[in-house]
Amino acid sequence: MPSSLAAAHAYLTQAVPSARVRILLRGVDSFGGVRGSPDDYEVTIVPSWNLSLLPREEYNLVVNIESFQEMDPAYVTYWLGLMDERLVDGGLAYISKQSNPRESDAHRVAVRMEH
Repeated sequence: MPSSLAAAHAYLTQAVPSARVRILLRGVDSFGGVRGSPDDYEVTIVPSWNLSLLPREEYNLVVNIESFQEMDPAYVTYWLGLMDERLVDGGLAYISKQSNPRESDAHRVAVRMEH
């Protein structure tokens, strides 16, 4: 499991102690429980290679942190399309991108998706 996913889980559980947070890996909650219903959790952290494990439902928020700049344009187009397909009308897509690792300022955008 990438350390960034563990850090996201640790941060969210500290910042919002009442939230039910999990990381979905190969259909099993990485912190002990068998994968439950999406309704059992308020936040599910999913690495891109496990997106197929998610039910085909619509979500209120999708987040991408600094991976688009490492992808070919065709893959970025694919992921943006998937985000658009999975977000509820008016859902939020948060994308953070650092165009140059030597730059101190990352470029961030939050986009409200309307269908």
